Amino acid sequence: MLNRIAQYSQQYVDNLPDFICIQVVQQFESRPHSEKWRKGDSLAFRLVFSQRQEQHRLEMVNGKQLKPGMRPPRVALTTEGEFGVLMANVFSAHSDARFAWAGWTEKGDKHLANFKYWIDKEHSTLKLSLSDLAQAVLAYSGTITADPSTGEVWRLTNGTSDIPDEIRTKSISTEINYDEVAIGGRDYLLPVHATVLTETPNRTLRNELTFGQYRKFATDSTITFATEDNKPAKSSEKDKTPQF
Repeated sequence: MLNRIAQYSQQYVDNLPDFICIQVVQQFESRPHSEKWRKGDSLAFRLVFSQRQEQHRLEMVNGKQLKPGMRPPRVALTTEGEFGVLMANVFSAHSDARFAWAGWTEKGDKHLANFKYWIDKEHSTLKLSLSDLAQAVLAYSGTITADPSTGEVWRLTNGTSDIPDEIRTKSISTEINYDEVAIGGRDYLLPVHATVLTETPNRTLRNELTFGQYRKFATDSTITFATEDNKPAKSSEKDKTPQF
């Protein structure tokens, strides 16, 4: 079973088409020991995946188009790699990950397998930095949820709390959920939602990422950004991702 998941993960990026989509990042913040979240900026990015590389360009802030010359807001927390890099790293031979069975999960009519994994510091590719002042490579762990018969990955998490004090971060975690999305007449498993949580001594930051308006990318591709509450306009192609 793990061999099928590993093979799928290693081939995932190579099997993706070039595409374009909208990535909306809603930022939240809370204080220590508080259960209340303060809503921050909502950022809409034009995301292009071409030749196995991700490119992000900020287009809208809080529903308003970012105009030339405007200073973009400070992005307190960012993440990349939802499109296969994190997945491939878990099963890379260099990572030397340890795996353990973690039970079954039901998703619709699918019976999915869960595995826990651990990657030590010596084999990790997870790096955190505090500007140019300090940086550290960290051990991390998480879970992977996949179809046991095909190896398709439907959910991936990772996180760590073993962070040096000089990084000024207590913990960081990521959860990525995948679903079927139609691009160019074919269905692909692509990210539809991700959550990134970072806890510092003074506050906790949460980013909720949603992905939509997937379509095949060409050099003349265009994409429309809605001007009301950051909801992407409906795509002309069949898109199984939720509207947001």
